[in-house]
Amino acid sequence: DWSSDVCSSDLAGTGLSASEVSQRLAAKGVRANASSPRTIRMVTHLDVDKAGCERALKFVAEVVTAPKRAVAAISDLRNS
Repeated sequence: DWSSDVCSSDLAGTGLSASEVSQRLAAKGVRANASSPRTIRMVTHLDVDKAGCERALKFVAEVVTAPKRAVAAISDLRNS
């Protein structure tokens, strides 16, 4: 059971600004608003089901971990 349809996420550990994350999510069809330079806010709509929420969370995970994967790949190249 959900107690709220509002989700706020602190992005401080991602290396991305809320604006960057919002733009990248928009490109995937997920709407998120920057509520501060390092925080996004998302609200579900009545017609978004559990599968839609899970899909949105998958995209959030992809967007916020992409910079870390890129840094790791560069590091691997330098070490090989």
